[in-house]
Amino acid sequence: APEPVLKPGLEPLLSPFLDKPEVETALVIGPGGAMLGQVGQMPPDPEVFTVYCRTLFSIAGVLGDRTGYSTLDSLTLEYRGHQLVFHRIDLEHSLVLVVRGNGQLGVLRYLVQRQLPQIVAHLA
Repeated sequence: APEPVLKPGLEPLLSPFLDKPEVETALVIGPGGAMLGQVGQMPPDPEVFTVYCRTLFSIAGVLGDRTGYSTLDSLTLEYRGHQLVFHRIDLEHSLVLVVRGNGQLGVLRYLVQRQLPQIVAHLA
């Protein structure tokens, strides 16, 4: 599993997600599933977690390509008591939010749209 390759300066761009009490973790995954930045609770076995996240998002993207849908922008997995919310940053990077409960994601989507341009610029 890839080692974290933390990119300085990402944490302040991720910390606004923690202002929402339902958000437990916000992280950015880079090439190969490397964790580039993370705030909030560290997921259990983070190296495996990030590789699984990267793989799932990649598979969902391939499914979209094969079925003729446009580029995958986001993916939400709902578990009992938690949601994993993935957002594409660019072809190599994804934002992952671990959200407690199964509440509405509208406010989080707005926050993602507000923060993504800054995250994109930071990774460039």
